[in-house]
Amino acid sequence: MARRSSFLSAISSAARTMNRMNNAMIADQKRRERYAIQQQKQNERVRKIVAKEQRAAYIQSRINYVDKENNELIALLNQYKSILSDRNKNKPFDIEQLRQRYIQHEFIIPNELQNLPFKPALNQFMPKPLNFFFSLFPKKRKEYADNVIKGEESYKKSFACYELKLAEREEKIEAARQNHILKCDKERDEVNEKNNQLDEVIKGYARGASAMVIAYLEAGLEYLTLPDGCIDFFAIDYNMDSKELNIEYLLPNEDIIPGIESYSYSVNSGAC
Repeated sequence: MARRSSFLSAISSAARTMNRMNNAMIADQKRRERYAIQQQKQNERVRKIVAKEQRAAYIQSRINYVDKENNELIALLNQYKSILSDRNKNKPFDIEQLRQRYIQHEFIIPNELQNLPFKPALNQFMPKPLNFFFSLFPKKRKEYADNVIKGEESYKKSFACYELKLAEREEKIEAARQNHILKCDKERDEVNEKNNQLDEVIKGYARGASAMVIAYLEAGLEYLTLPDGCIDFFAIDYNMDSKELNIEYLLPNEDIIPGIESYSYSVNSGAC
């Protein structure tokens, strides 16, 4: 009876252990399922946030595009309006605006010549002084003296090379300076020549010379700024005897005026 009771007790204990293990496994499985559901919900929230931010960014980009198109359209229309306005038509042209001014440019040493060559120092070539112990030996003193002579010779060669590089650098800088002077003189002569030609045009215009009147008027017409689409073409003829001035000018067609008044963006349809 004692053995049977002990056997039944062991079976009962094993059953309780198995039951606890099953319960633990079921609880763990439920925890895993709850965690998976929570992760799924979290991922869905993140997806919605990202989708919302992307849509907001897309809408803002389309709004920016529409604003850009409207600004360009307004600028173009304002340009046409300014050309047709009374202020612009009555604005006098001053030929002196075409007079050029020469500005002397400062000479700057080229970048490749900015740095000086390396200057050697005598102590770089000299041997280390003998300590008291080695100075007691005549052979060591003689070796030291020979090394000093060799060091001085090496220093002289290195310093001569340094002076040569320094002289070459100065020659290159001077050549660059002379080229700069020649370039400045050429620019000054070109400016003076253009200004002299301008003076001749002004004097000839005052005398009523036909060629100078045409040159004066051409300068004024070339000074005008035309918008895109306008044909920059004109022809001038002036008769000095009859004082008749003929100007042939091509005006733009009306199709260069934009047919769109403004742009807008619809958030619902997503179309401009």
